[in-house]
Amino acid sequence: MNLEDMYTTLRSASGGNGAKYEILQKWFEISKIIDGRLISREFFTLSYERLCPSREELSLVQFVQLIGILTRQSKLEVEVFLALFETVSQAKIVDGVKITEENARKLFDDVKDKHNVEIEKFKQAIATLAAEQKTNVEAYTKTLAKEGEKFFRAASAAAGAAAKAATGAASSAFKEAMEKK
Repeated sequence: MNLEDMYTTLRSASGGNGAKYEILQKWFEISKIIDGRLISREFFTLSYERLCPSREELSLVQFVQLIGILTRQSKLEVEVFLALFETVSQAKIVDGVKITEENARKLFDDVKDKHNVEIEKFKQAIATLAAEQKTNVEAYTKTLAKEGEKFFRAASAAAGAAAKAATGAASSAFKEAMEKK
């Protein structure tokens, strides 16, 4: 799992247009990213509102920025956040499959004999499920087209800054070691 996968999961749970404040807060609390010690609910809210003052949905770039703020505050690596989140995400996927299955079954509630479904009713149910999936794919494609380049630039800038900081720290450590007798 990476940040884009994490964002995609949260965006899907939010309805497909962006990652909603309430969904992020709920999932982050369940996964113990918001734990009350390193990251409090209040700090999460302040950080979110710094990026979106009206608590509107986060784009992928804003989500990456939020994770950056939270990792700096907690002094935890992004990988720790991803591992915590992935555990919850896997459980939610199983729940999501059950919900999808239940929704599919509901499409056949009015069928009298569940073992002998008329072909027209079956086609109608398949068309309904396909339309729902098409909407999800279209929303993802639009977001990727709109935010993909910005995300790449932000990730590149973050990697460059990390490399620059690491180089500076290594240089300082080398100088200090050389100055000692």
